[in-house]
Amino acid sequence: MNIDLEQSGHIGILTIDGALTSEHHAELKVQLMKAFHNFDLIVLNLNKVRGIDMTCNRLLCSAYRKSLRLKKPLKIIGIAPEEFNCGNGAGDLNYLKI
Repeated sequence: MNIDLEQSGHIGILTIDGALTSEHHAELKVQLMKAFHNFDLIVLNLNKVRGIDMTCNRLLCSAYRKSLRLKKPLKIIGIAPEEFNCGNGAGDLNYLKI
């Protein structure tokens, strides 16, 4: 997995390439924390992600809830809303293939 953090004004763009698995959880968490600390809006580009396991799915759900609390929008692109759900549905899958 590779994570690239770019800046466009007040927007942080995290582009991820590869599979989001538990072995990458810590790195993803650090990058998300940096983005929330430094930007007003975060775009999470998952166009090149091949899959998301339960550990990273929970982290992404946590990041989404944090964005709501901080009033810093988190826009996730590259995955259909019906495939990524922090309440039920796909959020309950062990591994989400994209």
